[in-house]
Amino acid sequence: MVQLMLSCQLQERTRTNNNKAAKLSGATFAPQPWRDFSVDNPNAEQTPRSRCPIQRAISRLKTFAGMPVPAFIKWVDGKPNFRQIDEQQYMRHYQYRLCAICGTKLGLSCYWLGGEACMASHEFINGAMHRECAELSIRWCPFLNKTKPTYRGDLKGAPMQDMSGRPDRMYLLRGVTSEIVMEREPNWVGFHAGKQLTVVREF
Repeated sequence: MVQLMLSCQLQERTRTNNNKAAKLSGATFAPQPWRDFSVDNPNAEQTPRSRCPIQRAISRLKTFAGMPVPAFIKWVDGKPNFRQIDEQQYMRHYQYRLCAICGTKLGLSCYWLGGEACMASHEFINGAMHRECAELSIRWCPFLNKTKPTYRGDLKGAPMQDMSGRPDRMYLLRGVTSEIVMEREPNWVGFHAGKQLTVVREF
């Protein structure tokens, strides 16, 4: 108990000293900026200096119309085509178990976004994500948040991955990173999330 109290006091003292140093330097300091990340304040601390590696990675993504573009999306003529994948990034994310949105390492658990068909088959076109990145996608993406539930027309480049609109019911699902398997067919490439897939929430 004494050791626990001393540890808490040391952490509080360190946090106070860091705050004082930040004020003297004119910088802003958030001891745990990722607590508010993607839920109540998705724009908080998303800078290259953020202490959260996910936030730092998102701050480095290319942007379009003021929004960050997922790392696996293909750019055509200077614009992102959200119905096409960058094959090199796609393979790299699978090989090294990286998040499809921010491009950094996944943990033991990963998260998927899909409709009832994906939930039943455990098959997904888009790659696995961090929970924070999945929540940001739900909030920001016009397709996912129902602002624009249909895809725009074809652009130059590789064949499109999907021609359908947004399913009426979509889900945030949790899986196990080590169970992800890439599946290839003549006209389709995607991922099998493995056996352990649970629903986190509907959106």
